[in-house]
Amino acid sequence: MPKSRPEERWQHHVLELCQAFLASPEFRVLRREGLRSLGRRKLLTPQEWNESFSLRSQNEDFLTFVERCRMVGEGFGLAAWTVEMACLVQGYQPEPGAIQVEAKSASIRVITDTTNDLFLRWLLYEAHRLDIHVNIRKGNTELPVITVPFPAMPDQPLTKQLRPAPDRAFYIRVETPPLYPPEAAAELHRQAQQAARELLRRLGYRVRQRLRTTKAVAEAKKLRIAKKSLGHREAGDIAEDIYGEGAGTNSKLRRRVKDIRNKLRKRLKDYLDD
Repeated sequence: MPKSRPEERWQHHVLELCQAFLASPEFRVLRREGLRSLGRRKLLTPQEWNESFSLRSQNEDFLTFVERCRMVGEGFGLAAWTVEMACLVQGYQPEPGAIQVEAKSASIRVITDTTNDLFLRWLLYEAHRLDIHVNIRKGNTELPVITVPFPAMPDQPLTKQLRPAPDRAFYIRVETPPLYPPEAAAELHRQAQQAARELLRRLGYRVRQRLRTTKAVAEAKKLRIAKKSLGHREAGDIAEDIYGEGAGTNSKLRRRVKDIRNKLRKRLKDYLDD
């Protein structure tokens, strides 16, 4: 038989947790409590379950049952709604994928500590389009951002002046349960980095395909990259600083200085105040 993919192994693990719950004494006790809270003897059909949401949400006895489901579910590594539906819905079969079955699932999150409102609104909008959740960090506190119904596209453009440096715009975090297969976690990290780069692009940052080193960085001060443009004789002065006395009269070295300087400034474009 072909080897199972890491994600499939995790799904089988989650279904094992479901089967362990269904075979447990807690399941039978919870089912009786749930039916009693709704004043029923029979399980609900899937249609009845969907249609009775508003009534259930106003039923104090049922809400007490929901809290019990959460507590018991945590012991089996299952989400509260999985436990609820397993107890009360006819023919319910947990299926990992469309709806989170487990209490803790693997996820990708964007973390930001930005104080710029427009940048945050653009970040929420583009992160939502990529189906990534956003947390805001303030000091030692971190809170998820919940927007209802969905983040709207801001009506103002996000200019360079309002964008933080790309390394400060946000952080990307991958969260996995302890038993999550390492191969699947590695793939999730790869997807997270791809998503982060795409998010940067959508926010207007220039994203290089690869991080390449350059020796020119060591000469950044001599190249005077803080200046947007050089004066008439400055290329010659820089050539003298880098290549030694007499280099300023060499037209080839002056052109080389300008070329190296332009490439370095382009490389650091997102960090320079032009």
